Amino acid sequence: MKIIRRIFIGILLLCVIAASAGGIYFYQNYMKEAEQVIANSGANDFKKHQNSVIYDKNGKVLVNLSENANSKYLIYQDIPKNVQNAFIAVEDRAFWKHHGVNVKGIARVLIKYMTSGGKEKHGASTITQQVIRNTFIGKEVKMDRKLREIAYSFALEQKYSKQNIMEFYINNIYFGHQQYGIESASDYYFGKSTKKLSLAETAYLCAIPNNPSYYDPLNEPNHTKQRQRKILKDMYETKLITSGQYKSALEETIVLNRQKTEQTYDDPSTYAIYCATVQIMKKDGFHFRYSFGSLKRYRKYKKKYNVAYRNAKEKLYTEGYRVYTSIDPEAQNKLQKAVDDGLKEEKKLQAAATSIDHKTGKVVAIVGGKTDKKKTMGLNRAFESKRQPGSAIKPILVYGPAIDSGYHAGSALQNVAISKHVADYGSSISLEDALTRSTNGAAYWLCNQIGIKRCLNYLKRMEFGSIVGEDETLASSLGGMTLGVNTVEMASAYHCLLNDGKFIAPTCIEHMEDADGIGLYFVKEPKQIYKKTTAKELLSIMENVIQNGTAKNMKWNSKRFAAGKTGTTNDGKDAWFAGVTDEYSTVVWAGCDKPKANDELYGNTYPVKIWKAYNK
Repeated sequence: MKIIRRIFIGILLLCVIAASAGGIYFYQNYMKEAEQVIANSGANDFKKHQNSVIYDKNGKVLVNLSENANSKYLIYQDIPKNVQNAFIAVEDRAFWKHHGVNVKGIARVLIKYMTSGGKEKHGASTITQQVIRNTFIGKEVKMDRKLREIAYSFALEQKYSKQNIMEFYINNIYFGHQQYGIESASDYYFGKSTKKLSLAETAYLCAIPNNPSYYDPLNEPNHTKQRQRKILKDMYETKLITSGQYKSALEETIVLNRQKTEQTYDDPSTYAIYCATVQIMKKDGFHFRYSFGSLKRYRKYKKKYNVAYRNAKEKLYTEGYRVYTSIDPEAQNKLQKAVDDGLKEEKKLQAAATSIDHKTGKVVAIVGGKTDKKKTMGLNRAFESKRQPGSAIKPILVYGPAIDSGYHAGSALQNVAISKHVADYGSSISLEDALTRSTNGAAYWLCNQIGIKRCLNYLKRMEFGSIVGEDETLASSLGGMTLGVNTVEMASAYHCLLNDGKFIAPTCIEHMEDADGIGLYFVKEPKQIYKKTTAKELLSIMENVIQNGTAKNMKWNSKRFAAGKTGTTNDGKDAWFAGVTDEYSTVVWAGCDKPKANDELYGNTYPVKIWKAYNK
């Protein structure tokens, strides 16, 4: 028994020593820092979020996302009890009792961390810890950050009262759509003050911050309603509301009264925001796809994509990123002017254009519509709209793969009658003449010889984002695609030809870093899509398109190299010109937002005019 007692005492002493050593280590490495930072903090530190800033090529601010965030601060006395109780019930039931952290929650974090070999770091967070994350630490889940979070939470509760901390929390959390704090959210979603909200409306709003994208009332109302019911149930179980209040709130119909206060941005800003958001999606591990067996599978993927995109965009708006882009103000202004001047006599027509720098492969200018129609831009047609490409797709979808396969400029093709079976004999025409004159029958016949699946694979490898199984038809060889393409995709594909057949994924991001200065721009190595000889031969033929083919009315008289291809869809609903110079790869689309027949709209009309004005 004495031996057992000694062993027990020895183990106990070791535990005490280990705990003491751990306590000293924790204090030296975390608490001292936390106490100093919190001691120097003031109430204003909790009245802001981390703004993200996007810069143009010259280092000037393109857009400051913080300027567009809406926040209306409520002092503690003005925060309704239902709001406080909703968050306490669902987030931190011991809020009024603990000293910043939930000891049981910490134990669970440590056990998960050790049993998972360091892979599982999540655990229950108190409201105090969430205030620390939103204000000082950030949301990245690492064990070191978790320990700092705990230390900061202890320090926060030593300096500030529970009422102060609740006030900080309620006003600092994000409710989606650029709304910070419950008062801003109440005004935005319901058009009234928080104090006028019903219990049901309060719980509905309090559902959002847990995951503002997933519980977005505008895009995912069923998700919001589901969490609202959980919050009401939690409030009832913790006796924060009565049975009658619970039942009444469950039965109440929620009617939003959205106030349209969101700031919209100009074209280069919307594209930069998109590109930065995509980078965050990559950081978060989202798997991007460019090939879909069917339209149904594409739509299923897009649902997942949209959720991931909204989550990533929320982080961009709230986590203090610095984004440096390739947007060139001079090129941007010139492209916008070309679009405006080119369509100044046309009230119904719209246009979109994207320009990529030859040397870098980065987007330098992007226009989503006419200035006089935009005011504050909501839709950037250049990358957000998909349209049928017509014959502008032929060089990259048909002729490029054909030349890769052994065809050449002088190869004899059959110009078949498309209305009949493709095997029907047609007149003979050379590949160069077929491309120069944009002969549909020859492209149709040639695609059949190579195989539509093989042709489409070229677009997939160049990351065209909406190629579906239904596109595996010869109609695609003439630009009759299920979902269509946008100007960014087309410009990057034509740049591939200019870049000796090497594809560079389109973006305007030069460099990007988070609030801690850690870079997260994911650089993709160029992919060899076409043979170098193929790219050169195609450009040579398309140079003839401008001099003697469908775009000769451009009257290009510059000494600068220029090559390109026109495109017009059935009934003139869409018109394109995709072209390259020794400086830029630029693609222009023109048409009506709602596709409408136009017997005066062709690729060699407005698109060519706009393209020439920009590139001359």
